[in-house]
Amino acid sequence: MLQIIEGESPDKYHSMRGEYITSSNVKDYLQCPLTYVENLRWRHERQTPAMELGTAFHCRLLEGVETFAARYFTGGPINERTGKTYGSETAKFKEWEEANAVGGKKLLSEENFGLIGRMLAAVETCPHAKMLLNMCDKRELTMRGDIGDNVNAGRVKVQARLDACGWGPQMAAVMDIKTCDSLDGFERDITTRGYFIQLEMYGVMLSEAVKIDGAMIDKYIVAVEKSAPNRCCVWKVDVPAAAKRIRRAFGEIATARMTGVYHHKYEELRNFVVKPWVAEQWGLQEASNGQE
Repeated sequence: MLQIIEGESPDKYHSMRGEYITSSNVKDYLQCPLTYVENLRWRHERQTPAMELGTAFHCRLLEGVETFAARYFTGGPINERTGKTYGSETAKFKEWEEANAVGGKKLLSEENFGLIGRMLAAVETCPHAKMLLNMCDKRELTMRGDIGDNVNAGRVKVQARLDACGWGPQMAAVMDIKTCDSLDGFERDITTRGYFIQLEMYGVMLSEAVKIDGAMIDKYIVAVEKSAPNRCCVWKVDVPAAAKRIRRAFGEIATARMTGVYHHKYEELRNFVVKPWVAEQWGLQEASNGQE
């Protein structure tokens, strides 16, 4: 059974990662079960500057200005002689930062503060994104519990933190916010980074949690550029085959945990077949045509 939890802090959510599997774990499993189990043992995700910016943008967009102000501060002490802010490596700046970093508040550079403002403006000028934000009134929602097949393979403990969602008696919607360098290559990111798998897993879990047919849940990715011109675009995601595969994966993971057997997908003997482009690259066409 999946439980819906509102208002859970990010720190609380991340502290449960060792006990509950997430969409990142499921993506690992679908690519290679052995990689999945190795990453469970060794993965310690560190926040990169890009991830920290994305977290701050999510906070401002989804939780509002008051929550944002409670978690972040920006600016710096002013050098009276120059009228400019002291450099971030100076003793004056470090003293100022320490004095303001109370209650876990984090420093946000003035550059990133301005960038977040431009990204917010991009969302505001995107009618599809605005419509979804109005429709998905539940923000930073946590789902946690067990899911799977009671009869055959058992159940696994899962959790997810949805950026925004909303539901009624007969329908629901889920949206996932992504930041990117450019929209031009973002569809490739949806595929290579498994964003569509992540969103389909959210759909599967929401379907279980609120008892709505998965086919009635609309799923969207809202992507915003971190670089000029800071465009925003919405993609609707609907990959039923992925949802079915995720459900099967839950059962497979439960079975693997019981048996301790994790395959790596390369156990079988494989035949190497020369593709046409390989033949062209190595000049094999004549030989294959009997003209050698």
